Amino acid sequence: MIEDIKVRKIKQNFNKTKIDNLSEYVHQSFKKSDLKNRIKPGDKIGITVGSRGITNIKLIVKDIISELMLLPLSCQLWEAMEVQIVKGKRRF
Repeated sequence: MIEDIKVRKIKQNFNKTKIDNLSEYVHQSFKKSDLKNRIKPGDKIGITVGSRGITNIKLIVKDIISELMLLPLSCQLWEAMEVQIVKGKRRF
């Protein structure tokens, strides 16, 4: 049985494109997107992050959260997020 297993070497290639101004790139990406039409007040938003091979992931997540906070959603949600960030439960 074990003899039947074939092992192959796989090489993974990462995109090496460099973005000079991450904050502006995130801002422009949100501006082009239709998120403001798709996310409605009362919707729940989950943010997950996988940093494998991504430089400056903390800055990117921080900018994404900043852009989401500009959307006209429930103030209660943002107040809860700000409290968690201030208390150090979330670090960006």
